[in-house]
Amino acid sequence: NISTASDTKDVQYKMKQNDRHESLGQAPENVEYLAPSCEDCSSKKVYKSPVVPNMNIFDIEVTGVGDGGIIYGMPVSSRDQFTMLTGASFKVLPFLKPYCYRKNEGCVVKGSDALWYRGRILEVIGGSVMVHYVDGGYTETIPQCHVYPELMYPEIPELCLPFQLYGVTPVGNKWQEDAIDTLRELLVQRILEVEIMVPSENC
Repeated sequence: NISTASDTKDVQYKMKQNDRHESLGQAPENVEYLAPSCEDCSSKKVYKSPVVPNMNIFDIEVTGVGDGGIIYGMPVSSRDQFTMLTGASFKVLPFLKPYCYRKNEGCVVKGSDALWYRGRILEVIGGSVMVHYVDGGYTETIPQCHVYPELMYPEIPELCLPFQLYGVTPVGNKWQEDAIDTLRELLVQRILEVEIMVPSENC
């Protein structure tokens, strides 16, 4: 199992593709919801952890698959909220003072489409920052000049939920690049139906 922290709480899910879309020709998959780590949250600028819909069955749109096999999905019910966030106006200073970015710190990113996106800093690489988009579920390395160390709508939890395939262990305990590519091809931008099964022992 993939864990983001020693005290991570996992919920096991059964994921099956919605009937509105063409079947992948496979049996429904079991997946596990991964609660994100919140180490030292009190002293960092962070967004609230994503909230699992309060229902047994709900639809998600798969927005990305990470290199570690983690599947990211946004509840379909959150689409309007996502549109509101990306289209929001965000006033920033014309110049930023030198800033020491901190891992897992929340930020705002100005995209190449001139829209604003909420993110979380993963790593600083020279003059660039690796950012995980907390509402879109994908990761990108971009110049620091596009990353602002501020929070946008901090009262709104992250919209994207992280999952992993439950009971599936990759060969050698590491996801190979071709397997990740296949998952992305099969799942990204698809609507999947998620059914909450049995909470794990840690819940």
